[in-house]
Formats: sequence, structure tokens, C-alpha cells
Amino acid sequence: MARRTTPSPARTRTLSRVRRVLACGAVIAAAVAASVGGSQAASSSVTVTLDVLSSTTMDPAGCPASARGFGTVLPDSSVVASGACTISFGSSNNSSMLKLYQQDQFGDAMFARSDGSPDNTFSANSKHVVIFPEGAADAKWGALQPDGKYLIGGHVNTGGAGGDNAIALARVDANGTPDPGFGDAASGRKVQNFYVDAGADNYEDETGAYAYLEPGGKILGVGWTSWNDARLDDAIIYRFLANGQPDPSFGTGGVTLMDSAGWDQFWMVAPVEGGKYLAAGCSCQFGPSQILLARFNADGTPDVSFGTSGKIDTATWASNGAMIQSILPLPSGRFIVGGTRDNGAGSAAFTARINSDGSVDTTYGVLGFRDVQWLGNSQGNGRISLATPDGGVWLSGHLANGGAGTDIGIAKITASGGLDTSWNSTGLATAGYTGASNDYGYATLALGGDDVLVVGGSTGTNDMHATAFTNGGTAGLDTGFSVDGKLLIDQNGGGDFAVQAFWGREGEIVLIGTGTDPTQGMAFHVMANGGTVPDYGGGAVFGSANTQAAFGACLEARSGAGVAGGWTLDGGGGGCTAVVGDPWNPIADTSASPTAKVLGSPTVGLTTASATIRFGIKTALAQSPKDYSAPLVLEVIAPDA
Repeated sequence: MARRTTPSPARTRTLSRVRRVLACGAVIAAAVAASVGGSQAASSSVTVTLDVLSSTTMDPAGCPASARGFGTVLPDSSVVASGACTISFGSSNNSSMLKLYQQDQFGDAMFARSDGSPDNTFSANSKHVVIFPEGAADAKWGALQPDGKYLIGGHVNTGGAGGDNAIALARVDANGTPDPGFGDAASGRKVQNFYVDAGADNYEDETGAYAYLEPGGKILGVGWTSWNDARLDDAIIYRFLANGQPDPSFGTGGVTLMDSAGWDQFWMVAPVEGGKYLAAGCSCQFGPSQILLARFNADGTPDVSFGTSGKIDTATWASNGAMIQSILPLPSGRFIVGGTRDNGAGSAAFTARINSDGSVDTTYGVLGFRDVQWLGNSQGNGRISLATPDGGVWLSGHLANGGAGTDIGIAKITASGGLDTSWNSTGLATAGYTGASNDYGYATLALGGDDVLVVGGSTGTNDMHATAFTNGGTAGLDTGFSVDGKLLIDQNGGGDFAVQAFWGREGEIVLIGTGTDPTQGMAFHVMANGGTVPDYGGGAVFGSANTQAAFGACLEARSGAGVAGGWTLDGGGGGCTAVVGDPWNPIADTSASPTAKVLGSPTVGLTTASATIRFGIKTALAQSPKDYSAPLVLEVIAPDA
């Protein structure tokens, strides 16, 4: 089977210094209750979650429960968390630094998640379909860039003798307009066939199944190609530059192909330790399909230390075929995968924990697997979407509902691979829209600041849906979202479905999928946030009686010989607990801002330093009764010895 080959230029990377960055996402939510009986009484709960994947210099336990709660927050009042976060850091080699900055709020310190209402600042009535002149397009993934722009990708039918497909990408600005700096001819779109068929029928068929945005702005994706006359799928991994052009430093001309017998497809990819990539899917043979795992080096070449020549394909995962559709890397170098398999008793969603060498970790679940069959019925699209704070995962999918249709399903699985019965007593929950019709839940879970799970997919009425579940001990639909927890979105009367959901830059819910407008294209639907709270730098004064809400942080103490700070220190000895007069600081909206630096140490060899930080909130007189979140990043920079 002849392959197209293009010489790949050597890739050179120079590191002027080595630094260890340990980021932990902190979510701070303040709930302001609605007035009762004409009074302005209010209550609040606050949650701070620190998720440190790998750390030797920062302990997430440094933020105790007392630092995560504001207690009762009344309108037009100022409240300081009773506890403080004390973060220790240091380096035996050189200067070290601790930073605290906003994750992606674009200047607003806090925001309330969306209640399902449309965001009319995004395109027309929150809806937008990217039409590709080449033909009908399907979206498979989407991402929010740090600058607020949205990426979307999948594939487009380019016609041709065999109804060919090509990988397709698009980027739009925050208001839904095409980004002229992306793709070809200032269109905001990119259509790409990496392989060209030299045969008589000129058959070129490439499918983009999933991609994600790398920290530097490049786009790393996977899928498959069927460009040869034999028309057998070969799995591919590819990378585009931030401007939407293939990355010539990756693989061969931006792509690497992996071929086994039969049809090979990559459905998911994730970064793993050592700057490598793990791709997964199925080796779909003429008989039962097998799972396919492969690991690649940073330059796109197969990692030959993994499996056989960089891949593992085996039929031992199922009695009649299996497919991996999601990957969640773990701090230990292991990873959890999710997908669909036949376990001998029928189709089941599953999770499995895999060792770094690709072998199944038999200490997880039952011999390494946790099968999920909601109500004992068959289902499909079992996909992991995010981890739980205690090391477990959420799994989404759909199931037969007993009425010749399907319902949406969610499962909560523990870190050891069991069903988490602390959630809904069984660890399982379901929801349906239209009785016997087919309602699907895809890999579209998102976790809100107030612990709400949002699932996107399609319904029997050929509409997108967003379905919100509560995350309490008793699971149920969240009635604060679209009245009953369920929202139907009709893009333009045609067949619409969502394949991914994520939180926008300020609490918006973004659905990515396919819509008919009337031409089939890649669809966005953005639901507006429920309100914002300014940073202290926005003009509000902590403790003052004015109409503006505000949120900020106070540096209560710092320690370590020779330390210096970018933030104002509470020199009054009040412990940042007074509501008036303490040096409350705005939280920078980028790590590059000088005000993001909480504490720096210019002293070579300083091994012990610490910073103690408190958070405070001021509510406005007419504060809306919402749950407000502040996603923050704590970053330790400590050069290696």
C-alpha cells in the first residue's frame, strides 16, 4: 500500500531555562439567595477546589474548608472568608515565585453560570452555523481559546467520485464572526486532505474525530483516512499551527499514519507524561473490533517503547468488539479510558484503568473494568468527560428506555472503579425528552461552579439539547436551568445535535455540534451567563456602601528570608479580616501581569517560603440571587536544580 511521503524538516527547540509550573484550578462560588417576604435576607455557600495533578512544592490542603466559605452574604455587605490559604513553595536552585490570577474571566472577577437563556451577543440569538462551501460539514469537537475566540472542528464532505471527506476547522470571534486570521483566504475556515490518492478514482476521504487546543495555540487532532483504492481506514494523528495551517514540524507534513489490518480509527487523543500523546479508538476488523491504543512522541513519531512499534491492538477487552472514545490521564502516569464494549451480556458503557505501558490495571473495578448498563439495558457512547474531586469520573451515554427509544444516562464512578452510591443512591441517573423517541447523551459533561452537570446531545425531535443534573447526594434535574433542567435548541428547523459542551469565558454554556441552516454545517449555541461581579480594580471599594459588587484577595502574611512581593501586604496586622481599610487586591486576568505575583524570592537557595491569602466578597444592594464563581489559578514557578 503506497503512501504519500513528504520530507519533514528537523524540529529544533531551545530552552533558555527550565521551570516547573504547578497550576491548580480554584473555583470560588458565592450564592446570594432571593429575597423572602420582601426582606433582603440572603445566604451563601462557597466552594474552593484545588486540583494539583503533580506537586512537590504546593499542597492543596493549604486551603482548608474555612478558606472556602463566606457563610451568609447579605445584599450590600462585605464578607471575608474566616480561614486563609497558606501556600508553601521554594527552590534549592534559584528564585521561586507564587502567582494567583484569573483563569479566563476577561476582567470580571466573578460570574454566575448560565441558566439556559440565549446569549444575544453571540451571532443571531446565540446560534451560529459555520457553512463550508465544499459541502455538508459535521462538528466533532470545540474549544475556547484564551483570547475568547472559539475553535470548532470535524470534517466536511467535499464530493468527488466517492463522496470524499476532508478534515475541517473553523474559528470565530467571541461574537460569532469568522476570524480572518485563521485558515485560508481570510475565511476563518480550513479544509485539509493530508493524503492524495493516485488511483483511478481519486478517492480522498479523511475524518476528523477529535482535537484539542495545546497551550501554545497549536491544534492536536486524530481521526482516520481512507485515501487508497483499497478504501480501508488508517488511523491518523495530526497537528495544525495556531493559524490553521498544518504544522510541518509534526510527523510528515503535519500528520502521522498508523496502520493495522482492517479499518483503524482514532477517536480520542490526550497529552500524557513526557510531552507525549496517547491516541485511542478501535482496530475495526472484518470480525469483532479490537481496541487500539497508540503513543506518539512530541514530534509525531510513534513511541516505539509503547506496545509493539508504538501501538496496542487487542481483542481481549470484549467478547464481540470494543471501542475507546475518551481518555483521562492520571498523575501516576496511568490513565482511565471510556467507551463501549460487549461484555458477553450485551452492550455496555465502560471505563478501564490502564498502566503507563498500556496493560490493564486489574486492581480497578472488576479485573480492570467498570461496565455500566443503566437499568440493565443496552446503551452506546460511553464517554468520560471529567474527573470528580475524589479521583473518580463521570460517564455519559444513553440507554434503551423500554419504549422503543433511548434516554440520556449519567454514571458517577469512584476512583477504585465502583459505582458511587453516594450520588443518587445507585451512582446512576437518567433523563428523557419525548417518551419513546431517541434521546442521546454524548461526551458532553461540564461541571459548573455550583456543581451542576450539563449534558448535551440530540433528541427524537432532531434538536440539540442541554440537560442539567444536580450534583448533590440525591441526583435530579436542576430546575434552576431552563425551568425543568431540560433545554431544546432548534438551530433552524433541521436535524441538529450537540457532541460537546463546555463553559465559556464567563459562565456561558457553549454547545458544539451539527446544524442545518438549511445547509448542514458546524453549529455553535451559546447560552448567556447569569451576571458578573467586577474585580476590586474596577472601582469598587471593599467595605464601602455603594451599588457595585466586587471580589478580591488579601495577602495576610508572607515568610522566608529575602522574600519580596508584588502584592500589597496587610501591614495593619488585621489579618485581612476587617471589612474596611485592609489592602484588598484585584486579581490579575493574566499570569503575565505584575499584579499576579503574590510573592517572589530573589534569594538563591531559598528552600522555604510561604504566602497566606484570604478572599473577600462585596455584594451590591440589588445583587441578583445567583451562584457566582471565580475560577482562579495558583501557579508555582520553581526552577529545577
